[in-house]
Amino acid sequence: MTPIRVLSVISSAERGGAESYFAALLEGLRGAGVEALVACPGSRPMTAEFGRRAAELHPLDMRRVWDPRASARLADLVRACRPDIVHTHLWNADALGAVAARMAGNPPLISTVYGPYHLPIGLRGLESLGRKTLSRLFRSVYAGFDRVIAVSGFVRTDLLERRGRRVEPSKVTVIHPGVERPAAAPGDAANRPPLVVCIANFYPIKGHGWLLRAFPKVLAEIPEARLLLIGDGPSRRPMERLAADLSISSRVEFAGSLASPLDRLAEASVFVLPSISEGFPLAILEAWPLAVPVVASAAGGIPEMVSDGIDGLLVAPEDPEALARTLLRALTDSALRARLCTAGLKSAAERCDPRKTADQTIAVYRSVLAGRGR
Repeated sequence: MTPIRVLSVISSAERGGAESYFAALLEGLRGAGVEALVACPGSRPMTAEFGRRAAELHPLDMRRVWDPRASARLADLVRACRPDIVHTHLWNADALGAVAARMAGNPPLISTVYGPYHLPIGLRGLESLGRKTLSRLFRSVYAGFDRVIAVSGFVRTDLLERRGRRVEPSKVTVIHPGVERPAAAPGDAANRPPLVVCIANFYPIKGHGWLLRAFPKVLAEIPEARLLLIGDGPSRRPMERLAADLSISSRVEFAGSLASPLDRLAEASVFVLPSISEGFPLAILEAWPLAVPVVASAAGGIPEMVSDGIDGLLVAPEDPEALARTLLRALTDSALRARLCTAGLKSAAERCDPRKTADQTIAVYRSVLAGRGR
């Protein structure tokens, strides 16, 4: 069978869940014999990692999605690479890819959609109005795509039902992401100090404010508890100010974006994800293999991943009282943590295989190519 040549276009090479999944997918595609060429921003934290897994690496600035020169540069790259398929990741790449593909002769076009893009959560004023407008318009990008891969059933439903231009249901396929399992053996969460770790970049939708508001209640019961926040983003400074206003700065570490976040995650007695909405958060898949119990919001695609009371504890989003109670339960009940860890390790073994994700993605490639008569 002739190897498939794919131009994989991703508009971010920062550290984050989508980027981690993209790297794992590249490795899986390479292992399956797919020739994956990558276009991504140059000189960013994940650029070199993408390059190590790609047949070719092409640096490309995709920050200005409305700039016709950006679409033209991507179209030039498509013409030069002559891929069988163009596969875009993240919305800027989707928007630029939709235009570039038309300019370059309309090659087969696929997108992976990672979450509920452009929801106006936590925004006010003109910023909220602009986001609401984008929320109605964003799906029009996918009108010319041959197929859209949604990372969860929740994302698929959002694509099909949000107000705005309709996406054809037959175009949207759900493929749950896989991530590479950490090399380190899992430790014993039952005997770790009371450290709560959150890995999430700082955006309003990630819910850091609700976590910070919950933490004083945790400290009232466990004064030695600590909170480690790994990630960066525009909401970081406001969250640092909130921690100071709550008088908990001495117990909260804002670690920023780390090259090896799993090293710190392995120290945790509990992993928490307080998001208001999520597509399919890979940080949960990273916590399970390290035997770190998971506490997360029952929001977005998270309930598709986590079985409440089995391999994690779910809590209503935007409820600091409930979040504090659930964190205290996880921190104080060693038997519960042990059960969650055992089940989490099993879930990791079943769901964290990037090879399975790559195989499912290749099946989509072949289906699209067959539909084009190739």
